[in-house]
Amino acid sequence: MKGQIAQQVLMLPPGDLELVAEITTQGLVTPKGLSWTVTCERNRQTLGELVVEPGSHERRSVSASIKVPPAGCDMQWLRLSTGVVAPSMRYRYGGSLTVHRLAVRLFDGE
Repeated sequence: MKGQIAQQVLMLPPGDLELVAEITTQGLVTPKGLSWTVTCERNRQTLGELVVEPGSHERRSVSASIKVPPAGCDMQWLRLSTGVVAPSMRYRYGGSLTVHRLAVRLFDGE
């Protein structure tokens, strides 16, 4: 896994879900990206990705859809990671990201 920062095991039900984050960024620089991904534990299939946009943003809510298949994906990984494989002076990350809330909820279509 590239540039893994944090991870947690999930046991989500099959169906359409939504990953929701309430975040604040200040001067965030992400030269190779920064995102949360949800993947199946068994086959590593990506179920959804929430990209954190660089820059400065007041507290706001961002979300991404997740689709858990009906079979073969009883456990999932939630990971926060970058696109950087190893520490690099070329791809310097900076600024700050504050995560006020991170949740998975049933997708309500709005």
